Amino acid sequence: VSALTLSSRLVRIATMLAPPEALGTEEAVYAAGAQGKFWEMHARLFGQLAEGGGFDRPTLRAHAEAIGLDVPRFLDD
Repeated sequence: VSALTLSSRLVRIATMLAPPEALGTEEAVYAAGAQGKFWEMHARLFGQLAEGGGFDRPTLRAHAEAIGLDVPRFLDD
C-alpha cells in the first residue's frame, strides 16, 4: 500500500469521526494534493482538528494561502 493510499484512508476515517463542520477537509486535502501539497495541508488540518478549530471556507482558504497554493485553483478543485 502506498503512503498516499494509506494517508487517503486515514483522511477518510478522520473525516468520518470529525464534527460536521469539518466535512470539507477531505476535499481540501485532495485539492492541495493536486498542487503537490497534500502533506502540508494534511498536517495543518489535523493540527487544527486537535485544537478544536473550525473549518469554514475562509479558514480553508487561509490554510491554502499559508502553504503557498494557487488559491483560485484550490477553490475550484
